[in-house]
Amino acid sequence: SAGRLGREADEFLRRIIENVSRMEALMQGLLDYSRVTQSEGCFADAVRMDEVVETARRNLESLISENQAQVLHVGLPELFGNREQLVSVCQNLITNAIKFRTSAPPLIRIAAKRREAEWVLSVSDNGIGIDPQYHQRIFGLFKRLHGPRVEGSGLGLAISRQIVERHGGRIWVESEEGRGATFYFTIPIPGADSDPAHQAMAKVPEADSRTRAAGI
Repeated sequence: SAGRLGREADEFLRRIIENVSRMEALMQGLLDYSRVTQSEGCFADAVRMDEVVETARRNLESLISENQAQVLHVGLPELFGNREQLVSVCQNLITNAIKFRTSAPPLIRIAAKRREAEWVLSVSDNGIGIDPQYHQRIFGLFKRLHGPRVEGSGLGLAISRQIVERHGGRIWVESEEGRGATFYFTIPIPGADSDPAHQAMAKVPEADSRTRAAGI
């Protein structure tokens, strides 16, 4: 009947639109990955991580609002790196925390701790968590644990790993299913072992030691 044909046509059109959107996301992810692997940007700029997180939060304002998420950060340091790429890392990790949420509103906490000659930054959430057997796999290209049920290209964590490693750091996750996840990444402090000037610059700004909250 005409009604059935109309429904089938609508469903076919919906699938085409979904596939096109998925392909566009994939192409954009590949372009982003290629830019990171081929970039020759400066990795020695002083970067305030509180401003990096705020930029990432503004870029994700719609996603944060739609999911009634909260993004909290406290006392983040100034460190040395590529600001644009560090925004990308934070943005990818915040997006992941929101995508893999439970029925509760996402609560995302970003913190930092100095450990010898590096900063260790963490992004923790109250989401669905990740089975330990997948802790390494998720950082590979096109590795998606939940298939098409969750939007995305499967490149966000691979891009983040490339960025962190190009900064001389490393990235990993600690999580169990049903218990949320905490992603950690490190950024070295240049000359921290021997250069007092760098030690003085790589510090937590006192004026920004208050907790900031974003979201609804």
